[in-house]
Amino acid sequence: MKQYIYFLLIVLINIQCSFDNEFDNESKITNQIFKDLADSIVFLRIFPPIPPPSKINENGHILFDSALLKDYNEYISKIDTSIHLLSVFDTLQIEDNTFDESIIGRLKDSTFVNYWDIFNSYLKKKKSNQLIDISKICNLGQYRLEKCSDRNVIQNFKKRIFTNKRKIEQYYKDTNLKTSYYGLLTLSRVYFNDKYGFLVCSIFGGTDIYSSHLVLIKKINNKWFIDRVDRLIIA
Repeated sequence: MKQYIYFLLIVLINIQCSFDNEFDNESKITNQIFKDLADSIVFLRIFPPIPPPSKINENGHILFDSALLKDYNEYISKIDTSIHLLSVFDTLQIEDNTFDESIIGRLKDSTFVNYWDIFNSYLKKKKSNQLIDISKICNLGQYRLEKCSDRNVIQNFKKRIFTNKRKIEQYYKDTNLKTSYYGLLTLSRVYFNDKYGFLVCSIFGGTDIYSSHLVLIKKINNKWFIDRVDRLIIA
């Protein structure tokens, strides 16, 4: 009986070690491609807001409210727009419910032939959702990351156009942001073999901008690079 228990413990330890190694490799891959990935899909700045609205007179000339523009410029001067902040969803997951159909469709497309093996591997055995450790993503460039749970992600994305000073000051107080904000990013687990792999990511950039992407990656000289990014959904 004792021998059976020892054997079972050894098996469980080996399984856990195997999982830890796999997940660690996934984290390394995500880190290697992150800067290029973000550059590929992050395009809409939510915060700071766009300048105050202007008017066009009967002659077609643009008229600016100098007082509002002055307030806006003072407001912007407090923010470091060189840093691009992203909230990252706490769990690694695939949000798109139709993703399997997208993968099956690509198994009929010869332009994805290098990825067929890993696509089939995904369809046969899907990885469980896991909590993300953003501290392992260091290849950031101008981006900075925060876990979604650390900020109750800006509650009202609609406050992007200002018509008076009070709204500007209130929004600045409500958000407590000191950098540019580019939305909520969701990443998936990474599926990969010796040469090719993929992950899925989505970016929520406001009240009316959402996109999901299939990110195909390949290994060159023992380092992972993005091969192509296919947009799955835009809404």
